[in-house]
Amino acid sequence: MNTGMIVLGIILTLLFVSPFIFFRDTKRKTKEKNLVEGLKVLASNNNSDIGEKELWNNSAIAIDTNKQMVFYVYKSENQAYEKVISLADVIGCRVITTRHTSGFKKEKYKVVDTIALVFEHQNKSIANEVILFYDNEVDGLTMNGEILIAQAWEQKVKDAIGSNHIKRAS
Repeated sequence: MNTGMIVLGIILTLLFVSPFIFFRDTKRKTKEKNLVEGLKVLASNNNSDIGEKELWNNSAIAIDTNKQMVFYVYKSENQAYEKVISLADVIGCRVITTRHTSGFKKEKYKVVDTIALVFEHQNKSIANEVILFYDNEVDGLTMNGEILIAQAWEQKVKDAIGSNHIKRAS
């Protein structure tokens, strides 16, 4: 009788929890589909294709190494924006992390405020372009690997810039 009650409890729990898991996964997949579609439209509008891409939180980034372009899309319930960066004039790319110290006397700790990828242009009259990977005011205090994603994309952009300089020299 005890075993029967346990099995019945497990079955009822699964029946109760499974719709929530299903709807959560459906919502996540829809969000990811919308981000990828946004990247494709952005690339198409610029006569380009997306090669490598990455999705996180409410953001997506992609690169077309042939056309030397980076595409970025951010879509949340409150905001949406997109950015296209041509790497033809970009000479550098770096990850910038801003932090502040919080806490009391002996219990001080550093809090990451933002993680961004900054693109530096050869023409100094053009302002640096910034892609935000993490903002603690929007994304919450818990990071989900955004620093690793930003560092990986820094290297991808540097590789693309390097190959662009080789093509120019040829």
